[in-house]
Parts: sequence; structure tokens; C-alpha cells
Amino acid sequence: EAWTWELMALTRARPVAGDTSLCSRLDETIEGILLRERDVKGVLDDAADMRERLEQAKPAQSVWDIKARRGGIQDIEFIAQTLQLAHAGQLRGVRQSTTAALAGLGHAGHLSVDDARFLIETLQLQLGMLQVLRATHGSGFTPERASQACQARLAHIAGHSTLSELQANLEERCARVRSLFNAHVREI
Repeated sequence: EAWTWELMALTRARPVAGDTSLCSRLDETIEGILLRERDVKGVLDDAADMRERLEQAKPAQSVWDIKARRGGIQDIEFIAQTLQLAHAGQLRGVRQSTTAALAGLGHAGHLSVDDARFLIETLQLQLGMLQVLRATHGSGFTPERASQACQARLAHIAGHSTLSELQANLEERCARVRSLFNAHVREI
């Protein structure tokens, strides 16, 4: 049996080139590995431990580190991938985008429909913000160094008129994401 982190990586594996029959066999092999029954508590414990180690090894640089911060993109991805592995036998497909995985987990009852919708909306918001932040500032965004145009674009992504409104919204969303991470990965 593969380690949980290897299995999490397989949830995102996709053949992108090569012989059609080889790609089909690879897809079948990966799907077969992912659909095996496994110790749910072990998967959850491994995932929680892995996220904790990742936070220690590569801590978020600021509240604007949308990917690594608590309640950020990585937490949402961990929720989706961990729950996919924990409940693989009960899901129609395991290897999907994070958005599709969250929708499927909500449909199957492993997340409430409202929580799945919230996680999808938050992921889309955070990915949009990440694109603007990386395009304009690389990995070192600080509001003090940002142009008014960049601040306005970031605020607009979330439907706000100011960066401070966006930051308040982001803080609330990240707190709820982290709470969902704790409820579905850490505390089960």
C-alpha cells in the first residue's frame, strides 16, 4: 500500500501523452490503486500529519500567501484529496479536479452541500487572487507596495471596493476553511 501522500498525488495524476492503450492501462492501474479500501483513520491521521509538516517546513510568508496560509488553497486541496481517499469506494470518480472532487463529496454526503459550495467558491476566489498576486508581485505581495490598480483588481475579484474589505472577507473565509479542515481531516 502506498503512503497517503503518494495516493494524494495520484488523485491528480493524468496521462498527457503517449500511446492510447498505454494511457488507458495507466488510467486503469491508477484508478484501481485509488479505489482500494483503506483504513480511514490512518488516511486522515497521515494527511493531518503531512499538512502540519508542510506548514512547519514552508510556513506562509504573510496573510497574502494564499496558497500556504492556514485556510488557503493547500487546506482546501487537502480536504478534497483526503476525503476522496477516505471514501474512494463510495465515490463515482476519484481522479478529478479539486472543484469536481468537492462537488462530488458534497453530492455523496461526505461534505454538506453548503460546505462543498463554500469550499468551491473560496478556492475559485483564492485561485483568482493567486493569479493576480503572482502576475503583479511574484511571491512577495504586500499591500504597501501594491499599486492602486493592483489593489482595485484584487478587491474587484471578490466583489469588494477596497483591499481592506477583501482582507476581512479573506480572513473570514480562511477561518471557516481551517475549521472545515479540522472537522474533516484532523478530528475524525
